[in-house]
Amino acid sequence: MRIRQLLLALCLVGLSGGLMGFTGDTTQLSDPQIESAIKERLAGDGRIDAKNIRVKVEQGVVMLSGTVPTLDDKGLAEALVSGTMVGIRALKNDIVVVRPVL
Repeated sequence: MRIRQLLLALCLVGLSGGLMGFTGDTTQLSDPQIESAIKERLAGDGRIDAKNIRVKVEQGVVMLSGTVPTLDDKGLAEALVSGTMVGIRALKNDIVVVRPVL
């Protein structure tokens, strides 16, 4: 009985250790689902005005375009997108920084 418990414990530890580095996608999301979630994330973040940012997703590759007023906004948009969800295979940030005319 004691040996069986020990073997079971060793197996569980071995399995959990093998899964700790697992980085595969556990969920398959469609391009429209990814695009919708990204748009919602950008629009819902109060630190950035996303009305001039366009999002397009093709086969898990996210393409950002449009304009923002600062380089920080461009970086924030990219950070928000990359942290949105699993299923994104790549991110292309073509947002252009256009400083407002004063």
